[in-house]
Amino acid sequence: MGYMYRDPDPWWVDPESDHYFGFRLRRADGWHLGWLRLHWKLVRGGPEPAPLELVSWAAQPEPETAIVVGEPARPTLRAGREGHDLVLRWSPVWTNAVLEGTASLSTPAWEPVPGVTNATARLPAAGPLGFFRLRTP
Repeated sequence: MGYMYRDPDPWWVDPESDHYFGFRLRRADGWHLGWLRLHWKLVRGGPEPAPLELVSWAAQPEPETAIVVGEPARPTLRAGREGHDLVLRWSPVWTNAVLEGTASLSTPAWEPVPGVTNATARLPAAGPLGFFRLRTP
């Protein structure tokens, strides 16, 4: 992949810049979205195309799920009630995700939530109030 421009003084070309490119990949479970950040530097008068450098990238491991350009993919924590339980779920593709809880946000003491199985936690809805986050190391 390259770009060659021979005009010695192109007024519209930034001689050095970063560009983002979005992509989507077809996998067995659906379309996965991602982005690339490429650094481009114009080489004036040279026979070689302008070099591109891959600066950073990210791809969404969950199919059909949006990703914010320039940021890493993040899991989505979903909450619902089933019977007398509060159920917290996220996609099992996030194998390294840790569900944490705390009783207060003013002085949070985040602790891992016990009893998480298959990216799902069931907590008694009548239990104490709390706050939850899904952390990826």
